[in-house]
Amino acid sequence: MKSFQPQLIYPGNDDVYLRLITEVTLYWRGSIFSHIDGLIHFYREALAIIGKDIKYFETESMGGSRKLKTDTLELLPYWLTSSKARRGIYMLKLESGTRANEPSDKALLFLADEEEELKTGIIRLVLPFSFMDEGASEILALMKRLVAKLNFESGHAGYSVNWDSDGEAEEEAARDMLVISKKYPGVDVNYFDSTLIAFQNSNRPSIKCVNWLTFVGADIQKILPAMDQLRTELGEACRVNELANGIIFQAGPAPKLGYPDRHELDPYYRVGNLLSDFRLRDHPQILPDSTHDENTTEDWLSRFD
Repeated sequence: MKSFQPQLIYPGNDDVYLRLITEVTLYWRGSIFSHIDGLIHFYREALAIIGKDIKYFETESMGGSRKLKTDTLELLPYWLTSSKARRGIYMLKLESGTRANEPSDKALLFLADEEEELKTGIIRLVLPFSFMDEGASEILALMKRLVAKLNFESGHAGYSVNWDSDGEAEEEAARDMLVISKKYPGVDVNYFDSTLIAFQNSNRPSIKCVNWLTFVGADIQKILPAMDQLRTELGEACRVNELANGIIFQAGPAPKLGYPDRHELDPYYRVGNLLSDFRLRDHPQILPDSTHDENTTEDWLSRFD
C-alpha cells in the first residue's frame, strides 16, 4: 500500500502562502554576543546546504523581502562581530522561493530580541519535507554538526510549516495551520514572535514542545535523571543522544505525521511526558481559537504531555 502523502504546498491567488517542510529550530537565552561562535557555526553549516539556492532576503527594517545581493549572506556574521551594527531587534530571513515574500522549502530565520532585560533568540533552518527520507543517522549527524558550538536552551526538529506571518495571506495561512495542527499532530506550527515572548516570560529553562527530535541544553540536562535512567524510562522506541552541550531525544526511528494512525506517535508521547514539566506555559497565541471557550494554542502545545 502506498504511504499517505500530505498536501505540501498551499497556494493562494498569486503565490504560495504556506508549505509543509522539515525544520530544525534552536532557542537560546542571553545576548547574541555571548553566543557568537555557536551562531556563526550554525549559520555557516546551514549555508553549506542551502546557500546556493537562496534568492531573497529580509531584515527587521525592510517590510518585505528583496532579491539577494552579493554580500547579503555576510550580514549575520557582520552583525555579530561589528560593534557598529548593534541594535535592539535583529531579524534575517533568507528564502529560496520564486517570488518575493514566498515561503520556501530551503530557508533560514534568525531572530533575536536584545531590547528586553531577558534577551532571547531563535535560529532556524528550513529544508524540504522530503529531507527526512535521508534516514535517521544522516539527519542526526547534520543536527550534531549544526549545534556543535551553540549553547542552546532547547529546540526541535521534524516536520513543520513555513509561512509569512506578515504576508497578505496571513489569515488564510493561520486558518490552514489550525487545520494542520488538528489533522497532523506530528507537524510543528509556529509564530516566532510569540514564542520569544513566552521564553522571556519563563523563569526557568524551557522547551516549546517536543517533535521527532527534541533538543535540551545543559541547564535542562542537569535537572533530568542520568542518561541510563532516561533510556530506561523512555524504552527502546526512543533514543537519547548525548552531546557535549546537551541531549537530543529521538522519538522513534523516523518522523511521523500522526495521520491516519495516531498510534505511530507513541514515542512522541513518551518524550513529551518526560519533558512536560519544562514545556512553556502561558504561551501567547500561535493558533486562532476555533471557539470562544477553548485555548487552541495551549491545547496544541500540550498535545504530547
